[in-house]
Amino acid sequence: MSTKVCRSAEVSDMPLPSPPHKLRKTQSMCLSREEFLFSDVCKRATLDAHGQQHSIPCFDSKEDTLKRICPETLQRVLSGEFEQAYEQLVVVDCRFPYEYAGGHIKGAINLSSKDELEKHFLNNFEFSKRTVIIFHCEYSSQRGPRMALHLRSRDRELNATEYPNLFFPELYILDGGYRNFYFQAKQLCIPQNYVEMNDEQHMLECKSRMMHFKESFSSRRSKSRSPSWSQSKSSECHSLLDRQPVRRASLLTRLRPSLSSSGQPLNLAPMIPLIPRRHLPRMMTNEPENVVAAPVLSQTPNSIYISP
Repeated sequence: MSTKVCRSAEVSDMPLPSPPHKLRKTQSMCLSREEFLFSDVCKRATLDAHGQQHSIPCFDSKEDTLKRICPETLQRVLSGEFEQAYEQLVVVDCRFPYEYAGGHIKGAINLSSKDELEKHFLNNFEFSKRTVIIFHCEYSSQRGPRMALHLRSRDRELNATEYPNLFFPELYILDGGYRNFYFQAKQLCIPQNYVEMNDEQHMLECKSRMMHFKESFSSRRSKSRSPSWSQSKSSECHSLLDRQPVRRASLLTRLRPSLSSSGQPLNLAPMIPLIPRRHLPRMMTNEPENVVAAPVLSQTPNSIYISP
């Protein structure tokens, strides 16, 4: 009993570890007060999850992978607040020409089609400069994001061997589009006016241009490839295939020479792929619901039959 009391007394007399020191936030004297305060809002270039740099404040969107900026940020960009972070600024107005002529952001260029977009950015453009490109349309919900994503896609194709490098890593979408910016900063628009896409005076032009815009983005990817690439790829594929002339005959007639002469069932499973059930009449089978087993053909002296 005395030994247990002594041990408990020794444990109680042991000094308790001192609590950890509290960490205090400090301000580096190498940074100015403005740089220190704006560091949290990406005033200087920062990195996102993919290691890409961003020179202006931006935020993510659920619609796509491109960054969004608010109208207040664009006002600060146009005032030159972030001009030391990049070398060139391009504001792309993706609205139709009559919308652009009715009122647009100062310094914005009008590119309303894929052809105009590629001609401007992919032909004789100074890729060496650090460029910030801001896209928008009326609401920045369809035309602006589609044009920006198309430029990103073409940029990826041109830099396929240099992934993840890009010629234009900084693509942004103006949140809310021209409409939202106009009602917040009308003084930065020339002329100070806003013409809607569905303006009654331009209904025919709107219908025609919208049809052309949708067709350009709904066309198959193969159509956008160059003819030389398509021809070479097609000839390569055809050279790998040893095609035999197909004669007009039923399936049973074409398979008749290959049937067993002994009358034993001939299993064609290695030659016939699994067939989706929706293409065949209902039958009893133990196979999974989405597929059925390939049929087995047998030959008798006077007839040929197919067994499930």
